[in-house]
Amino acid sequence: ALQQMNYHQAVYNRGLAFLNLGRFDEARAWFNRALDMEPKYPHALCGIGISYERQENCTEAVSYYQQSTEIDPSYTIAWNNLGWVHYLMKDYAKARSYYQKFIQVGGEFPDWVERAKDMLNTIDHEETPATANKQAEKTNVSTGKVLENCQ
Repeated sequence: ALQQMNYHQAVYNRGLAFLNLGRFDEARAWFNRALDMEPKYPHALCGIGISYERQENCTEAVSYYQQSTEIDPSYTIAWNNLGWVHYLMKDYAKARSYYQKFIQVGGEFPDWVERAKDMLNTIDHEETPATANKQAEKTNVSTGKVLENCQ
């Protein structure tokens, strides 16, 4: 079992290498291989989410980040990334709730917790009536989804 665990981590690390090179399709292929070996591997799901986020496909990113947190509710990086993506989409209420969740579970990363607190302050300053109206204009009333991806 130990060899198999190390192997899926090695495959995941290869995905990270491609992710860092900006070769997102290849990164996703390696992350998916890691998931084939370990279906409940939140790091690989988060890696796929990051690849979509970097391609400004926030909807797909959110889906993978949420799957990561469903598998491991203490997986702090996914909570942080959910906050960031929702901030990019100007969905400040969700961004705030995800950053708050990150702060609640993210004690092992003190500098990240401080950054999340800074983001909460940023969100508070950006959530003015003017930006709330702009957000309302971008939101499809029937689905509640923001019509554009990351900006």
